[in-house]
Amino acid sequence: MMRLAQRHFSLYAILGAFIFVAVALVMFVQARYSYVVMKEQTLDKMQAGTHSSILSLQSNMASLMEAYAVNEYEHLVRTEVERQGHYAIIIEDINMAQIVGEAAYVSGKIRDDKGRVVDFDPLSVGHRVALERCMWVQHGDILSSNGVRLGSISIYNTDEAMNRELQKIVISNLIEAVGLSVLAKNAPIWPPVTF
Repeated sequence: MMRLAQRHFSLYAILGAFIFVAVALVMFVQARYSYVVMKEQTLDKMQAGTHSSILSLQSNMASLMEAYAVNEYEHLVRTEVERQGHYAIIIEDINMAQIVGEAAYVSGKIRDDKGRVVDFDPLSVGHRVALERCMWVQHGDILSSNGVRLGSISIYNTDEAMNRELQKIVISNLIEAVGLSVLAKNAPIWPPVTF
């Protein structure tokens, strides 16, 4: 009788271990799939937001550049950085460059180390290095109503927002794994042995 009970225990232990490994494998595959899908969706969403910002700013800034309204278009840029969560938006204004006698008049907004939106300083090495570290940049020309190039716009983005979303997925998957582990631990794997 004792030998039969030990044999059942071994069979149930093997079955329990197999189920545990199968569940862990399924959870790993599901977590990996969720991670990849969410990464692609977040990246697509961020790129679509960047493209939308370029189109919006191109259409709104042309008349402001023709009117030399730097303060007004800088306000638009600040609003777009804050609204869309971009890292930086840099504007090159050809008309203003001619007025001030420079090769290029560059302005814009950039996020500082604390995430606040501040004025972009084209002479700042820190700002230049920060822009080089960005995940991607999208450029667009700003044209007048008759097709003359007035300047350009560059929108920079980092992977910070994407990493926050992915971190949420990892934490969610860990909580699910711990919950299932606790449930599996408390579930009986083998029937009680009676003598």
